Amino acid sequence: MAGYNGIELLDSIRLRNASNPAVFFITAYESDLAPSEAYDKGAEGIFAKPFSLKALVDHVQKALAPPEERWAHWPAAVPARIFERHLPDIERAKEKRLLHVGRGGFALASAGERSVVGELTGFHLALDDPEVPLIEGAGTVRWVRSGLKGDTCACGIEFDYLSDACRSNVLAWINARNLVAYIPRM
Repeated sequence: MAGYNGIELLDSIRLRNASNPAVFFITAYESDLAPSEAYDKGAEGIFAKPFSLKALVDHVQKALAPPEERWAHWPAAVPARIFERHLPDIERAKEKRLLHVGRGGFALASAGERSVVGELTGFHLALDDPEVPLIEGAGTVRWVRSGLKGDTCACGIEFDYLSDACRSNVLAWINARNLVAYIPRM
């Protein structure tokens, strides 16, 4: 791309609109692009060459579906693990670097628990938050960062499913904010 790298182009797009159009990165070298940075800046997906055309088409179709539909169906696979947490309200959890919610997923701090990129993970996050008292469902781990503090790491989880008990509250919270980050960094 003449004059821009992919991240600079994404920044320029997101200055105009926080969530549209959907942006996907296709890269020949995974090491050229930190997934946590791309998702934090608003990319909906990253594909390293060679990649499965079916996976790309499935991801694009998923991104184009309204979140109410996209997050309404439990995935076919069984989650490899389930994160259960009791956290303060969303803003305080963000300040304490425990949880950071974006428009397509969240970053979660985890002491001693290692996630694997690509694995399906369940989550039950009880919050002391009247707007969003619960974030519960399943999602795909898109990135993992270690070395935050001691044995604490963070993982970025893309929403695949949100339970009926929380979906409308989470969507209302997301829609009330002009969030750029698809899955924010910690």
